[in-house]
Amino acid sequence: PKSGKTYRSPVYFRNQSEPYMTVGIPESGTNTGVTVAEVNLKFILDTISHIKIGEQGYAYIVDENGNLIAHPDISLVLQKKNLASLPQVRAARANPKTNTSPDATIGADTLGRQVLSNYQYIDSLAWFVFVEQPLSEAFAPIYASIARTATLLLIGVALAVAATLALARGLVAPIEA
Repeated sequence: PKSGKTYRSPVYFRNQSEPYMTVGIPESGTNTGVTVAEVNLKFILDTISHIKIGEQGYAYIVDENGNLIAHPDISLVLQKKNLASLPQVRAARANPKTNTSPDATIGADTLGRQVLSNYQYIDSLAWFVFVEQPLSEAFAPIYASIARTATLLLIGVALAVAATLALARGLVAPIEA
């Protein structure tokens, strides 16, 4: 902090319960010093836990190394889970300066299920905020629309065939007579 920049420590856990971060802010003036504060990040956990995307979607935060900082499943955070191996986290870490992925991507969650994922990079903290929704839930409206369209198409073809047969019988009857 004496160099004039704010210091932010990596996230750590006190008594294996809640995440904390130490922040150091340089003071200006003749008697310069540093103000240091230890910040409890529980409010971030609470905020992330309340974010819902659809029925099963959720949000989580990882640091620049892929370490989980906040997740609706607090046990994953307390296990100090590293998500750097997930495809969406790996892609985000490869180019963090883009700040956000231009489009949602298909990735995997911690259970290996396919998810639709997007992220936002927080430059000042070097954190990534991800939002994810299971692929089956995300594409459910599209699948339902395809099913409705296919059903209507089949009904239309069946009606056309029935009308054609009726018309053909109507035309054939005078010829047979």
